[in-house]
Amino acid sequence: MKNLVNLSVESCSAWTSDPRLSEASDTPPDAAGVPPMIRRRLSSLSKIALSVALECVEGQSVEYSIFCSRHGELQRTTGLLQELAQGNELSPAAFSQSVHNSAAGLFSIVLDCPSTSTSISAGADTFGYGLVEAAAHLMLNPGEKVLLVAFDEPPPDIFGTASRDPAYGVALLFSGADGFPSLQLRLQPAADPTEATEPLALTFLRFWRSGSTAGKAPTNRIIWEWKRHDNRH
Repeated sequence: MKNLVNLSVESCSAWTSDPRLSEASDTPPDAAGVPPMIRRRLSSLSKIALSVALECVEGQSVEYSIFCSRHGELQRTTGLLQELAQGNELSPAAFSQSVHNSAAGLFSIVLDCPSTSTSISAGADTFGYGLVEAAAHLMLNPGEKVLLVAFDEPPPDIFGTASRDPAYGVALLFSGADGFPSLQLRLQPAADPTEATEPLALTFLRFWRSGSTAGKAPTNRIIWEWKRHDNRH
């Protein structure tokens, strides 16, 4: 499972026990694996998503991909709405990549990959439901590989202080042979809702990289719990 944007393998291991290193993910990568003609039109969010996704698959075939983002292309969409409010014409390129499944579509184009994909947004629980989607798909298709990409950036300042999570990207590759058979998921309503201190995807990555057998994370609605059945990671 990999990768945290802008962290090497060594620093990612250190980050497992030092949450302050999550600040290293604020600067988007250069998305070097994307052809220049496409790369120059990418938003910072799409650069994050495609960088971790392409590094994770490393030429492997993927039958199903899941792209999880709480806010999606909100930065770009807000800019387009501001242009409209000022009576300006919209950029066709910006408009075409302002939808929530932009990253999923771009991933398919870059790899010339016609496989199925879905895009998920579910507030603070977005990554958790991405895991549920991946697990459900593998139960029905145990021989396939599933790519799960979680990525986000803070919303525009116009939205105030709501959800000021750092920019980050995480890509995970699961298969029926070495994926969810070694991981148990459990979720329950939160009796005492609290705001998470970091994105759920980063909490899960910290748990998985640490080698712990169990971990959990509360959001403002749900308590997510994970259990590992063996030591593979």
